Amino acid sequence: MPETKSEVLWYIEKATRNLNPESTDVFTTNRIAGQCHISRNLASQYLNELVRDRLVVKINSRPVLYLHRRGLERYLQASIKYMEYSSMQELLEESGVPERHDFEKAIGRDLSLSVCIEQLRSAISYPPSGLPALLVGAHGTGKAFLARLTYEYGINSGILPRSARFVVVDCSRYDDNDSTIMADIFGTSERMGAVQQAAGGVVYIERVDHLSQAVNEQLLGYMTEDRIVVQSKVGSVPPTRFILGSSRSLSNKILSAISHLVPVIVSLPSYAERGECERMALVMHYLRIEGQRIAADIAISRGALRALTAANFDENINGLRTTVTSCCAEAYLNRDADNLVIHVYNLPTNILTANTSLPDDDQLVSDNNLASLDPAEQSMQFFQQMVDSYDDFKAGTITFDELTIACIEELHASQDLRNFDDVIVNPRIASYERILTPVIEQVNEEYGIELSRKVTRLLSQALVMQLWGGDLLTLWRRKYHDELCDLASIFTRDSQIATVVIAQISARVRTILGTELDELTKVMLEIEVIEAIGTNPTKRDSLGVVICHGYATATSIADAANRILHKRVFEAIDMTYDQEIKDIITPLSRLLERFSFCDRVVILVDMGSLEQVSAAITRDFRGSMYVFNNVSTSLALGVGNALSSDRDFQEFLDQSLELCWPTYHVICSSEKDDVIAFCSEAGSRAADNIRKLVQDSLPEELPVNLITCDYDELVRSGDQAAVFNAHRVHALVGTMNPGILQVPFIPLEDILYSGSSEDLDRVLSKVLSSKEMDDFHSRLLRNLTLRSAAESITILNPEMLYLEADHAMRELSRLSGIMIDDRRRIAVYVHLCGLIERLVTKSFVNTYPDEKSFEQKNHEFIDWFYTAFHDMCRRYKVEIPVSEIAYVHHMLTLDTLEHGDVTCELEVTLEDE
Repeated sequence: MPETKSEVLWYIEKATRNLNPESTDVFTTNRIAGQCHISRNLASQYLNELVRDRLVVKINSRPVLYLHRRGLERYLQASIKYMEYSSMQELLEESGVPERHDFEKAIGRDLSLSVCIEQLRSAISYPPSGLPALLVGAHGTGKAFLARLTYEYGINSGILPRSARFVVVDCSRYDDNDSTIMADIFGTSERMGAVQQAAGGVVYIERVDHLSQAVNEQLLGYMTEDRIVVQSKVGSVPPTRFILGSSRSLSNKILSAISHLVPVIVSLPSYAERGECERMALVMHYLRIEGQRIAADIAISRGALRALTAANFDENINGLRTTVTSCCAEAYLNRDADNLVIHVYNLPTNILTANTSLPDDDQLVSDNNLASLDPAEQSMQFFQQMVDSYDDFKAGTITFDELTIACIEELHASQDLRNFDDVIVNPRIASYERILTPVIEQVNEEYGIELSRKVTRLLSQALVMQLWGGDLLTLWRRKYHDELCDLASIFTRDSQIATVVIAQISARVRTILGTELDELTKVMLEIEVIEAIGTNPTKRDSLGVVICHGYATATSIADAANRILHKRVFEAIDMTYDQEIKDIITPLSRLLERFSFCDRVVILVDMGSLEQVSAAITRDFRGSMYVFNNVSTSLALGVGNALSSDRDFQEFLDQSLELCWPTYHVICSSEKDDVIAFCSEAGSRAADNIRKLVQDSLPEELPVNLITCDYDELVRSGDQAAVFNAHRVHALVGTMNPGILQVPFIPLEDILYSGSSEDLDRVLSKVLSSKEMDDFHSRLLRNLTLRSAAESITILNPEMLYLEADHAMRELSRLSGIMIDDRRRIAVYVHLCGLIERLVTKSFVNTYPDEKSFEQKNHEFIDWFYTAFHDMCRRYKVEIPVSEIAYVHHMLTLDTLEHGDVTCELEVTLEDE
């Protein structure tokens, strides 16, 4: 490829990394020619050749745009089939990526930010010219981002003129000169202010709490007073919308005063307060941005994704973004071509320590294999299947019964997703459920039917989706409005009672919540009501009833049995834990009256006095009633199967005890012993030396064994190495990490550096008491010191020297107030033990740079040192010179010691001398 042509491709690739769909002029032929310093004709020739080479995508808009194909795929997270498109819109539609505008760009727009966005929409739309809004949230929660999206919403919805602008005023610049801010915002006769610059747009005033209370009151007075007065002060400009921002709490004195003057207060959630699906989406969003920036496809392990999702960042979303960048930088050197993978070990230490490992931690996740986290988009899949089935019904390819079954199955699938998938959480659902429970109970009592808690929950979920489902679901509802109306009408055409029940529920929802049920919500509710009532209940000759204590316990068992049996056999009555038999007689009698034509009634109860429920019912039965206790799903399936088949029920009764009687089996733990394994790339002897060092510091009897293992085998076989088959390994200790992700690795340098290790302590804390743990630390420190001292002492007893030095150093620490950490303690002990021998052998250091200056500045320390070491010096008949005291002082006050070495650089110098 010619060099100039390569430069053109390089420029397009770089520009595509920073793609902004709203600013595409950098991709025009003129701009590319100018940036590459070539003629327009040559640039056009190269660009079309690159399109033919499938390296560049051509968009035939006005002007024509050229984008780097691979970079565009990273941006869209979708494959691009063709190299030419008529417009950017066609490209997005072909790639299956919806074009998002204003608030659609906000992650969490339908969940934690839904209320915030609703408030901002109201503030900017309020007639005649909007209301000031105050955004309150900690640093990094997205205040400026939401303010800009509000401006974009105003433009896109026609509230603001197309020429309007978004202007930011930072109040932190006015700490020392509050008076100038009025002119900077509202302008003067000599210069334009932010209001004139915005030209009828939005002025975002951030960090408003930095201003004095008096200036804030004046500022807010200008914002909230009559618009005509304001225009007379700033000149003839369209009305301006104001949004204020602060990272302080509303309890702050200045902010509290401001909040009383601002009509719309918007509180933004922190990163930790957002739902799991939002936090996960934010992590993937910033990984995608980093991938675009470094031109790489980024994947992340499930363990790392879970850790970042669960982490708490001081700077909230800004902190997350910084951390994601740091993780990518950590993994960048180990990338494979254009692929970069973030593993758990790439995470910052503070996140690693709080991480809990799971079996699938090593599985990789990318945007290509991560399912959509938008609850509206997930639900739309099931609703679309219902509409498609209706189209098949209209075309005559399926019957009405098949349509009903298909819609019931899709509704069940969507309910399973919302009820069992932790990703979808909305606090409004629980609130609506509490409000609507009395509505369903009243309808049951008035019409003699039994709609379970399942119906209440479904209605709550449907209303939340109706009111807060977001723009995508709203567009879908509009698109299929006619089909939904038809579905709503045909489902109730053969059931008068269902029509009346739906109408009553709709009326009461309108009274309580002030909203009408839309067609989709009606369809969902109709399916549940028809399934509960039954299109022709007289066909049933048996009735099953499940009665249980606990929230929706009976409903869950009955629903599970009915769905597995593919037939409605059971009705459910849920009881709170404090309810008695008399409290359920009314709903049970209602059920029995409704199904009075049945030959058999089987009641399944959970415990206690419910077994006597039959005695509390006064009506006569023309058939038989059976009461089973200890209800379970398996018992319900057995009873349901017997009731819905031609099988003799008496025969089933004789075998029913087997269903009620529990079975068990014991899962015995394996006979593997608990161990801590030691390894070294230097061989088994080195590993055994490390093991002995730790072993000699522990109590003699310990339920955890310390063993050595082969480092090369660990590297070669991973978690399939023989040591893992024979033992339960709690930790690996060694000089080099063999890369076993399932077992924590404890570097030897951590032990040498600090006299222990947090990971080692965590393992040993399960078998050692706190006193034994303290003893272990003391022994380990002593053994490390003796081992180091023994290498430099030839004539004196190292153990005796250690005891003397330990006593003297503790006294020196007490007198001087200097706290001596373990790594310094080891280094100083080794130095002092060597020092005593050098004094005895007359080979000590008797000079120190600027010794007189040290003596003048630290005479107190010298006195403390002599006091602390008096007994030691008298025992060995030596006198420690000031030069040696100066070296000890330097070691104790040195900012850093070399990591991984028990001696500091000063001692190396002494050894050299």
